[in-house]
Amino acid sequence: MFDTVLVSGVEGRARELAQADVAGVFDDDLAAAAVALERAVSLLEAAKAHVGAELEARQVCDLEHGLRTGAWVAREAGTAPAATRLRVRVGTVL
Repeated sequence: MFDTVLVSGVEGRARELAQADVAGVFDDDLAAAAVALERAVSLLEAAKAHVGAELEARQVCDLEHGLRTGAWVAREAGTAPAATRLRVRVGTVL
């Protein structure tokens, strides 16, 4: 089951992590954090592709906003349109 509240919580936690002061973190902990963050980003990329593909399949953005999924998500999120379009295409193939 998809939990939109969980997604909102992830965004808030990611914001906290992005602003965290890591200067005093021990080397081993810092290295472990780097690996954990890479794994988390990979999982989030997969989730983004899955959600984007479902939006595309339902034509939500086309019908409700007059834009293709990648273009609409990029505009709303302030991200690069080409990368967002590619993610939607990958999700659709998967």
